[in-house]
Amino acid sequence: MNTLKLWYKQPSPIWTHSLPLGNGHLGAMVDGGIYKTRFQLNDDTLWSGYPRDLHLVNDATAYEQAKEATLNQDYQEAEKILEDKLLGGWTEAYLPLGELSLSFPFDPALEITNYTRTLDLETACHTTQYTIGNTTICQESFISAPHDALYIHLTSSTKGFLSTTINLTSPLNATTQVKNDGIELDGIAPSHVEPNYVHCLPEEGVLYFDEPERKGMRFGTTLKVLTEDGVCSYNNDGIVVENATTITIVLSAKTSFNGAFKHPYLEGMDYKAYLDNTLAQATAIDFATAKALHIADYTNYFNRVTLELPTNEQEALPTDERLKAFTQDQSDTGLASLLFHYGRYLLISSSRPGTQAANLQGIWNEELRAPWSSNYTVNINTEMNYWPSEVCNLSELHTPLFDLIHDISIKGQETAKKYYNASGFVAHHNIDLWRQTTPVGNHGAGSAVYGYWNLGSGWLSTHLYQHYLYTLDQNFLKEIYPILKGAAWFYSDLLVQDSKGHYFLPMSTSPENCFNHNGQSLSVCETTTMTTAIVKETFKNFLDAMVILGLDDALQATLSTQLTSFLPYKISERGTLTEWSHDFAETDQTHRHVSHLYPLFPGEEFSFKATPELVEASKQSLLVRGDDGTGWSLGWKINLWAKLRDGNHALKLVERQLRLVDNTSTEMYHGGGTYTNLFDAHPPFQIDGNFGVTSGICHMLAESHIGEVYLLPALPDKWHTGKVTGIKIKGNITLNMNWKDGQLLETTFVSPISQTLTVHYNGRTTSIHLLANQPYSFIKLR
Repeated sequence: MNTLKLWYKQPSPIWTHSLPLGNGHLGAMVDGGIYKTRFQLNDDTLWSGYPRDLHLVNDATAYEQAKEATLNQDYQEAEKILEDKLLGGWTEAYLPLGELSLSFPFDPALEITNYTRTLDLETACHTTQYTIGNTTICQESFISAPHDALYIHLTSSTKGFLSTTINLTSPLNATTQVKNDGIELDGIAPSHVEPNYVHCLPEEGVLYFDEPERKGMRFGTTLKVLTEDGVCSYNNDGIVVENATTITIVLSAKTSFNGAFKHPYLEGMDYKAYLDNTLAQATAIDFATAKALHIADYTNYFNRVTLELPTNEQEALPTDERLKAFTQDQSDTGLASLLFHYGRYLLISSSRPGTQAANLQGIWNEELRAPWSSNYTVNINTEMNYWPSEVCNLSELHTPLFDLIHDISIKGQETAKKYYNASGFVAHHNIDLWRQTTPVGNHGAGSAVYGYWNLGSGWLSTHLYQHYLYTLDQNFLKEIYPILKGAAWFYSDLLVQDSKGHYFLPMSTSPENCFNHNGQSLSVCETTTMTTAIVKETFKNFLDAMVILGLDDALQATLSTQLTSFLPYKISERGTLTEWSHDFAETDQTHRHVSHLYPLFPGEEFSFKATPELVEASKQSLLVRGDDGTGWSLGWKINLWAKLRDGNHALKLVERQLRLVDNTSTEMYHGGGTYTNLFDAHPPFQIDGNFGVTSGICHMLAESHIGEVYLLPALPDKWHTGKVTGIKIKGNITLNMNWKDGQLLETTFVSPISQTLTVHYNGRTTSIHLLANQPYSFIKLR
């Protein structure tokens, strides 16, 4: 059994060594300090700004001008028009809530021994324990979803030994009111925060305005202190507890956020009433009961899946030492299992039904101007966050993303009309809490390479259809049918034909990558491979949904004609899949984005059976890109190598992701790895790499399509023996497997409905019939 704990022999010296807790709404990073313990806090709805339009153009002439320039192969002019006329203001930023600190006046002469801090992935509980002198101190903490509160419980083995000063602060504009048994913090968020990559004076980066219509989010945090035998008082520093044996702290937080389309200051919710009610309920039960309810809620998700891989004596090391040992000896394959489970833990902790979708950092952020504003970057990162949701049997946790997609399907209609004079809806590469769908870039030179990309609505809508494929929930399909239609309709309106009658979406970029043309580095051309793949998938999903639901739609004939006459993919002279509509050379052939491989993964258009030559071209492209990259780039490549059924190469990248990163500087291109707390290092921290690894490991073990599954398609040699239970394959089928010496011993499928499944393994194909809710087992399938 692989150990499912992160543990250390010393407190965390920096934020990226601290350990995360969360319930989807409330997040905390715990440093496990001795003389001072810090809980850095976040609320998933605490963002800067308010709903507003950021440079919505009044007509679509700018788009038409840029499109014409592109079709005339004047790519430089097209980029200039886009940057001058279309690329507007920045999204808003995800913000830190504050910090809860506990200061302990321990005698510095007393020796500290037996220190450990632990995050138990099986219970989502953090424990710090140490002995000071002859007294053992234990601090337990967790964030409860049932009670929407942070619980902290301290105990001392010596009666009356605990004394502490409890303080609550915020980096935002806030005031605190200290009472005898609690603290209330009340604040307001900035009206606007500039991205961290915009160079400006500090006072110009975080802006507060006085006019009510320009004020930002209001928020509050309340905590209460409970002790059986200690004495509570308060002073200017906070609450003081003296001579206690046990101390329990309960904290809740809430903002005035009242929906993406309502002003948080003028139309905000009554967050203070919420805090009062929540804290009253959270403190009405004792710590043991609250902990039991929390664990029951959490394990309902976590216990659905297990994974065991071979390990060795390194498993017994503290996590940071284990990572250091791994740099010299990669035989500790159990570390990959720990990283897999950690990804599931992070998804459960950062995305719950009713919360906001996990952003670039999940829900954990300590900076006022976080890297890339910690927003939703939908040209890969947001989507990658949810790659594990279906395959890891966590479909419900996908719903916050669906809520975001629903909102942009509304907000994006205006953008589609004003920017493109098109029907349906569109979203570009950055989205925030207020569901901005317009392109960012702020008219900056060189911003088209990332700011102009209108495939966000298409890629995101595929998540809706993937949820249907994994659940076969037709009621859900009926609900999201209008969104699938809106995404497809937008692209259909924009398609043009080349001289051979092939349809394509004109004027495209391949996210954040450039090509060489006539001695220039450019990003905009007629179309790109990723554009073609996403548009085709968007059309196919809508048309398939229409057939499944037995509907007739006037859009069907148009989409069917366009889909069957789409511009074909091209293979370059080097044998690689071309990234742009021409065989341009990349400015950086090892670029972190592998966007042109979308039809291999996460798309499903390329396959060994139907398009072997395109699969081979994708492989050659991946080899050219190389095995380095940022954290999320490594995560994408792991999934791609899994789809190529090369388990040893996929594992090579998992091991590369496990490179220990000690610094927190930004490395835009090749710095991927893992911090000592197993957070993905872009660097800096981005959570998508964690989710990418978890997804990739699932796909190494099973590749599924409706009615079809490949078992152990990319099993690495090092994973010669193992066991997995509870993962999902398409068709709402649960899969359990165990194997030894690289060969399956037993495989079990469970389906809630009767259906036929074609099983591929080890060169053999077998058709089986699953009866509803009756496990079907293969024994020694060879």
